[in-house]
Amino acid sequence: TALKPGRYHGGLRVDNGSTVNLSPGGYFIENGPLEIRAGGIVNGTGGVSIVFTGDNTSILFVQGNGGLNLKAPASGSFAGL
Repeated sequence: TALKPGRYHGGLRVDNGSTVNLSPGGYFIENGPLEIRAGGIVNGTGGVSIVFTGDNTSILFVQGNGGLNLKAPASGSFAGL
């Protein structure tokens, strides 16, 4: 599955056996978690920033054997983040 940058109200969940590829840009996780279940993979290797915003449910949760592979942008407002 491929996702585009934007605001993800209520969070995102990646289930076991699923791979999500993030296109370059900013991803705003609002009022919900970025939840990567065991065996789920999130790839964002082309300049991706993830920003958690909203209430205290906006967290990163990765179960065992879940994977998160990110590479920050090299330039712009989110360079290195």
